[in-house]
Amino acid sequence: GLVNTLYHEARHAEQWYQIAGYMALQGMERKGIEVLTGIKDFAIAAAIKNATKMSKQQIADAKAYTEHIYGHEFGKRNATLEFAENESKHQATLARDMQNQPLTQTEMLAKMKALHESKQRLQLLHDAYLKFPEEVDAFRVGDRTAVRERSLTKRVGDYAVNLIEVAKNWLASYVSLGRSAGAKLDLAKAHSYLSDAIARIHGHLGTLGNTPREHAEAQWLSQQLTRLVTVQRSYQAHLGAHGTVVP
Repeated sequence: GLVNTLYHEARHAEQWYQIAGYMALQGMERKGIEVLTGIKDFAIAAAIKNATKMSKQQIADAKAYTEHIYGHEFGKRNATLEFAENESKHQATLARDMQNQPLTQTEMLAKMKALHESKQRLQLLHDAYLKFPEEVDAFRVGDRTAVRERSLTKRVGDYAVNLIEVAKNWLASYVSLGRSAGAKLDLAKAHSYLSDAIARIHGHLGTLGNTPREHAEAQWLSQQLTRLVTVQRSYQAHLGAHGTVVP
């Protein structure tokens, strides 16, 4: 999701900050760090200033990132990224040809075979990319955030489910108590809770991404939203019918 991606990319920024600090500890000068890494000068200055404060684990991590990105793994890493980009472009070209060009059955089958083989190669490259030390770390940070995000989705959904049942009971009590003035006030207050829950769910749905898991969560949450809206309309019908201003 969006939050997962933000934490993932923020972690990369932190990694490069640590890389600058590690390079400074190894004796590299400020300008050299900038030329090699492309990190902005102000960030390098801050990293150098705080380099001596790095923990042993941060130094070890920064060493692994530095060696992989700028050291002995440099060529292999860049080749993986370059090949992946080329395969993506190749797939886009094949898909465009299959859609826009008049092809014989033999040509179409050949394009489909080439596309399938390209997808297999890209998957292998993607698997290699996921093993980059800087990506392993960044995905771990992002995934921890995703767990918290899933937890929030469950809390929002569970709150909606419980509120629906409570709201139904409130409405039944309102009818059974003869629609007294006091009961009407309670009903109006309950209506505001429903409106707030609906707004919260709408807001949370906007934070979910397009992964299969998040799509399933969004479907479940949308079902609870539909149920909330149905109960809210019942409230509005009763409030409006008895002279109370419908919120």
